[in-house]
Amino acid sequence: MLMGHLGRFTKTPYLVLFIILGGIGVGSATALITITFEGLAIFKENVQTDKDLNVDGTITGQTIEDLEAQINAIKNILFPKDIVVANFFDDDISVLLGNGDGTFTAQTDVSVGNTPISVAIGSLNNDGDQDVVVANAGANDISVLLGNGDGTFARTDVAVGNTPRSVAIGDLNNDGDQDVVVVNQNDNDISVLLGNGDGTFAAQPDVAVGNAPFSVAVGDLNNDGDQDVVVTNFFDDDISVLLGNGDGTFAAQPDVAVGNGPTSVAIGNLNNDGDQDVVVVNNGDDDISVLLGNGDGTFARTDVAVGNGPISVAIGSLNNDGDQDVVVANFNDADISVLLGNGDGTFVRTDVAVGNTPRSVAIGDLNNDGDQDVVVVNQNDNDISVLLGKGDGTFIVQPDVAVGINPRSVAIGEISFPL
Repeated sequence: MLMGHLGRFTKTPYLVLFIILGGIGVGSATALITITFEGLAIFKENVQTDKDLNVDGTITGQTIEDLEAQINAIKNILFPKDIVVANFFDDDISVLLGNGDGTFTAQTDVSVGNTPISVAIGSLNNDGDQDVVVANAGANDISVLLGNGDGTFARTDVAVGNTPRSVAIGDLNNDGDQDVVVVNQNDNDISVLLGNGDGTFAAQPDVAVGNAPFSVAVGDLNNDGDQDVVVTNFFDDDISVLLGNGDGTFAAQPDVAVGNGPTSVAIGNLNNDGDQDVVVVNNGDDDISVLLGNGDGTFARTDVAVGNGPISVAIGSLNNDGDQDVVVANFNDADISVLLGNGDGTFVRTDVAVGNTPRSVAIGDLNNDGDQDVVVVNQNDNDISVLLGKGDGTFIVQPDVAVGINPRSVAIGEISFPL
């Protein structure tokens, strides 16, 4: 039985739980658990018990694993997942605050720049509240929306290159502050914006990539602890791999061939070897390129068939087997391909119907049951499909949720703090 007091320190991004564990037998224990907002990792510290702590790791009838499970349940109730959608023709984003059960409050639209096309969520000013970055294709800038913790924002626009198409967030110079990478489609380069930790940025020289870059992802591809960048080049049928030097600069590698018309990219560990892998959507081939990482920034490629007109990809664990799975939005089929990973870089595919012209896909736990769910943007239906995962790779389809006109991109995060 968990008893205790919940409180938030307003000057630090931590929720601290003081938990008194009632016991079976004569012993008891007090544990201080700190849950970070970034990553929601759990740290056990200052565990103090009397002599009745059992040698097998149990504390008055509870294991540390039991305690973590209960903390996770509380965390999910306190931090329901929210959704942000970029509406291309409305010049705004739809903010859908989660109720913690897979439903959402009525959308609130927030103005951004001209023709928003890509959205990402992260913490840009270190205040414990999640922020939003939107690429505005028609304005040659990004809108930086600093979150107030209640689903509202303070907006600043930051100039980037010509026709920004995709945006990603990560720490590129190892200073603990989140940075932003933007793909500039008509400039054939990326803008690197190093965060100052207060929601402002130091723009770096643009970095050349291939022809008509479409999508960007950030991850550590060569196991050096520095974040790297992968960009899909639509007209070159390849990806640019930029290995980070840890200071916001990059060492360009030879471009890696993929399929025809690569439109989207995601990074994850697909074969459980500890090295990050890359998945690329090939719009013209109706397949994905699975690039298994060698741990040094090079890859071994296998192509896997999906639906017609694939356009977006996300990676997550959908059936709780410890292996990473892949979801692809098939624009011309009105469905998604769910590829359940076998843990060796191969997959078992099932297609699931969604709305008309699915454009973007994201994965997260929307109803706090510990199973990953899927959100799909349906461009011509002006709504999103919410698929609540059963934990076995199948889904309970919820009623579609209306958003703005011509939605193009979706992201899942925790932009409203309910306490």
